[in-house]
Amino acid sequence: MNKSERTSLLRRLKPATWYAFCQMEAMHHDEEIKISRAELALKLDLSLPTLATHIKTWVSHNLVQEIDGGFHIAQLDGQPSNIKEAPIVREFRNAKDIIDYWCIEYEKVYGTPYRISNYAQPY
Repeated sequence: MNKSERTSLLRRLKPATWYAFCQMEAMHHDEEIKISRAELALKLDLSLPTLATHIKTWVSHNLVQEIDGGFHIAQLDGQPSNIKEAPIVREFRNAKDIIDYWCIEYEKVYGTPYRISNYAQPY
């Protein structure tokens, strides 16, 4: 799937489902996750029924495929997701610099701005 298709799919998810997907993707450096549902639920701090609901949604949106002994995360155009490869190359002077960096990197990865209430956006 390309970046615009992925962005469109992610926008259709409920916030809790989207957040859990992002957590799962960020925790794993490979596109295949070789752990059970129980282990994944524990890592994501979710109950098994809640995780099952999220997985059902992810599978229906083609974001995740269940495989024997784990899961396979759909990648952008067959390439590994760059969320894990984003290097920190800036010098941060304060918390605002870190938040600005996060907002910019988030938009690069997900194609949509990260909005923080009560905080001026860097762009």
